[in-house]
Amino acid sequence: AYIRVWQTSDWTQRAVLIGHKSTVSRIAFSHNDRMLLSVSKDRQISLFSLDEVGEFTMLFQGESGHSRIIWDCSWSADDSLFITVSRDKKFRVWAAPTAASPAPTTLFVSPSLPAPITAAEFLPLLSRRTLREAVVLGLENGEMEVWGLGVDAGSEWRPVLQFPTSLAHDNFVRRITCRDPARTTQPPAEAALQAFELATCSDDHSLRILLLTLPM
Repeated sequence: AYIRVWQTSDWTQRAVLIGHKSTVSRIAFSHNDRMLLSVSKDRQISLFSLDEVGEFTMLFQGESGHSRIIWDCSWSADDSLFITVSRDKKFRVWAAPTAASPAPTTLFVSPSLPAPITAAEFLPLLSRRTLREAVVLGLENGEMEVWGLGVDAGSEWRPVLQFPTSLAHDNFVRRITCRDPARTTQPPAEAALQAFELATCSDDHSLRILLLTLPM
């Protein structure tokens, strides 16, 4: 259950982080490389900060509220939020720690989805006129869907899009990742849309490269 951090310039081990009691299922650095989030079979989350000299400090270690293994986690584009997804068929959206609030705070707990949630990826929205945030979810049965948070005050997370069966997987979705929008090779056909290139992989032994378009 250890997390070993390696320096890629010379492949030396920089740190050994202890934050879990069982198998670590996913590790995710924040986009600014200042925080490291990990989730585990022990249903806990751990957060570490990374300072300018490369030293890690434990920010938080504790129960997530999930009742089964946490399969994945992902940071929002501005690192203010992160999401955890679990075999309990629910996802939880968290506010990341700040100077004023040093522990992460649960902002939303989803209803149970049709199958355990196994993968998640926040979308780096270029425009936030209709959605404040959006996340792609992959399920144990291969289905994939998008949930979004509206821009109006008091809006809650809601399903926005279900991937057609022809584009979804047939088995456990292992990973979803979104390409940097600045490098997207396929611009949307309409100016009112924004495009995201996704790579997804599954236990059905397939890799899919998908173009997802959402309203601006």
